Amino acid sequence: MKSKPDVLLISNRHPTFDCRIFYKEAVSLAKIYNCYVISGGNSGGMLTTMGNELRPKGVYKGVNVLPYPYSPVKLNIFIRAFRKFFPCIFNYIYNIFFFKKLIKICKENNIEPSIIHYHDLDFSNIAKKLQLYFNCKLIFDCHEFYFSYFLRSLNYKNLKKASKSLLMLKDAVRNADTTISVTKHLDNIISLMNNNKTHHLIYNCSDLPLIDNKRNKNEKIVLLHEGYMIFSRGFKLMLELFTDPFFRENVKLKILGSLSEELLEYYNEKKSEYNLDDSMIEFTGWIDYENIHKHLTGTIGIMFFEKTFNAFYSMPNKLFNYIKAGIPILTIYCSEISDLIETNKIGFIVEREITSIKNGINEIITNYDSYKENVLNIQHQYSWENEEKKLFKIYENLLN
Repeated sequence: MKSKPDVLLISNRHPTFDCRIFYKEAVSLAKIYNCYVISGGNSGGMLTTMGNELRPKGVYKGVNVLPYPYSPVKLNIFIRAFRKFFPCIFNYIYNIFFFKKLIKICKENNIEPSIIHYHDLDFSNIAKKLQLYFNCKLIFDCHEFYFSYFLRSLNYKNLKKASKSLLMLKDAVRNADTTISVTKHLDNIISLMNNNKTHHLIYNCSDLPLIDNKRNKNEKIVLLHEGYMIFSRGFKLMLELFTDPFFRENVKLKILGSLSEELLEYYNEKKSEYNLDDSMIEFTGWIDYENIHKHLTGTIGIMFFEKTFNAFYSMPNKLFNYIKAGIPILTIYCSEISDLIETNKIGFIVEREITSIKNGINEIITNYDSYKENVLNIQHQYSWENEEKKLFKIYENLLN
């Protein structure tokens, strides 16, 4: 008989050392339970968050880490073709295959979960089967507006996919004993889908150490972007800023994270066109999550998302990391992000346009001490320590 209950966090899409799933939720739960994570399998190893380092299965920060049973690489082309032409048959076989694989992993590692906590919408059918098999409680952790990706281009095909995603979300909410979401908007949608079930809001608040970012007024203004960079997060706009003399003379862009080959190719094209040099832009490359706090140095944290549904209703990790770093924030209008920033007066809202961004920077710099003080005042309110208490209460209620 085990002295502590087993709890199992599963993701078939997120990397093993995802900052929410592993570093926040799993590490917290391991303080009380026997915590297992099955996620991010890659050739029998563990793929770290947005990095290239492979780690073997084992115990990390008190969490038992196991690889998710992905299909062999050599079958991927066949599997994709089969999935395209025979989707119903594929999904049926897929569910059986991974259900049996996961049961085998649990038996081999003596895992008897009292709670299964899963994080991906397309895993809901397998999660329900696992719940019935182990006779345990089930939590669905909803991170994103899944259907929003299909609404970027309004056509019949995308609307059909969006409708299917909404139905899948409704089933996931109905099947779970309780649901966790990351924004108020998602929480509201979930409550509308099934207001008889409990649902909870747990923000992606930062668990990083506090950082003392002191501004040197004689140095350039450093615009800090934290996180993996893609075009939809404003990369083109960030480079375009340096076509303006104000930015060339007064501003430095620091991108804390890695770039894809596509973005590197684009940057090299624009480097000569815009006459960019290292004094204007700094790329840190990929940084392990445990060391990010050492590099969260800058004057202003930026978020220049393209206006997609997912971005509009998001509350990303970088927002809370900027707060933990004690720096004001410059962002385009995104509903819940903007509400937090304007309510607490910790930054400025701008348009995705050079003049507007310039005016926003000048506003923050002119009143920098006031904005910074406001950020410092809410650091404790928006910390993982508070969200962790909510997580413990959810588990306690389910087990009791």
